[in-house]
Amino acid sequence: MATRWPITSVSDAIRWACVLEATAPKLGNVHPSASFDDLRYEHFAIAARITAEELTEYSHPIGKRISQTVEQTRLQCGTNVNLGIVLLLGPLVESYRKNPWSSLPQRISLEGIFDIDDSQVIFQAIATAGAGGLGNKEQLDVRTPPPDLHLTEAMKHAAGRDDVALQYTTEFDRVCTAITPKLIEETKQLGMLEGIAETQRWMLAEYADTLISRKHDANVAKRIQQKAQQLDSLELDALLRGDGNQYNPGTTADLLAASIFVMLAGMIPETR
Repeated sequence: MATRWPITSVSDAIRWACVLEATAPKLGNVHPSASFDDLRYEHFAIAARITAEELTEYSHPIGKRISQTVEQTRLQCGTNVNLGIVLLLGPLVESYRKNPWSSLPQRISLEGIFDIDDSQVIFQAIATAGAGGLGNKEQLDVRTPPPDLHLTEAMKHAAGRDDVALQYTTEFDRVCTAITPKLIEETKQLGMLEGIAETQRWMLAEYADTLISRKHDANVAKRIQQKAQQLDSLELDALLRGDGNQYNPGTTADLLAASIFVMLAGMIPETR
C-alpha cells in the first residue's frame, strides 16, 4: 500500500484523508455521484487542500491553524464543510508533530496540545461556522464562552451528545482502537475506496450518529442505527437521503476521516 499512495508528509496524509473520505461511495453522504442541495463533492476537494495547507502552517499555534482552516473553508466554499473533521484532525496533527507514531497508536494524548488562548480562538471558529456551539448549556455555550474556559473542559460537557467531543475526553479511543483497525482490515481486503465505504457501513450499525441525534433526537439516531443493522446498502442509503438528507450521518464521516488520517500517517517515511 505504501508504494501506491505517495504519503511523504503530514500535509499529504491530511489531504488524502479528506479526499478519500469524500470520494468513497459512503451511504447518506456526499461523494462524486451524490450531492446535497447546498453541498457538492467539489466543496470537499477544496476543503481538503485548505485543511492540508493550514493545519501544517506550524509557525502559528494550533488554535489559529484550526481557526484559519475553518475560516478559509467557509470563505472559499461558502458553507460549513469540515468543522468536525478539522476539530479532530487538529489535535491528531499536533500530537503527531510532537511525537510521530511509527505504528498504530492506541491513544492520542492531548496533554499540552491546547492552551486557553487556543481554546478561545477555536470557540470563535466554532461559533463562526454556525454549528450552534458545542451545546447550549448556559456558560458552556461556546458562542459566548467565559475567558477561562479551556477547550477540553468544554468538550467534556459536550461529550455525551457529540462524538467529536467524546474523542477529546477519551484520548481518541474509538478512532485508534476500533475504527482505524477496522479500516485497515477492510482496505487490505477490498481496496481503498471500497474498504472506506465498508468501514462506514460498519460504523453506522455500530454507533448512533450524533449529528442525527442533534438534528432530531437520540431515539431517531438509535432507530437509524438499528436500520443499519437490518437493511441492505441501497435501502439504507435511500433512508439516509430521505427528507432532504435530514439523516446525513455527518459525525460518522468526521470520525472516518480522522481514522483515515491515522492510518495514512503511519505511511510517512521515517526520514520525514
